[in-house]
Amino acid sequence: MRVDWTISALGHALLLACGLVSFSARPFEAPPESVPVDVISAKDFSQVMAGNKKAAPAPKPRPLVEKIAEKKPVEDPTPKISPKPEIKEAKAEPPPEPRPKPPEPKPKPARQRKSLSRSPSRSRPRKSRRSMRSPRR
Repeated sequence: MRVDWTISALGHALLLACGLVSFSARPFEAPPESVPVDVISAKDFSQVMAGNKKAAPAPKPRPLVEKIAEKKPVEDPTPKISPKPEIKEAKAEPPPEPRPKPPEPKPKPARQRKSLSRSPSRSRPRKSRRSMRSPRR
């Protein structure tokens, strides 16, 4: 086995073992089953909600602003339509005439290649390249 695979497997196994031990170390604690509650009658509830009749009245809260501005009449919210000026076509000037191109020089006629086939006037075969080389010294 390779060393890197062994180290990885041992590390993962160690992490899994630590996780299992830490979760199983403390048991689940259930919440308490009952809570003490006082039960009151409807008559007692209505007396509590009515409040004390002999208590002093609560002070009136001060207004947030000292003076209230006069109400302005509401303007018509629809936008007003203004007459649009008539659109006139712009008089376009004619484009300038293109300059004439200078005449291109005529290409020279290509030289004709000699044909590679044997002409009837040549009766003897051509020399091979070996025979054309300079003699060895």
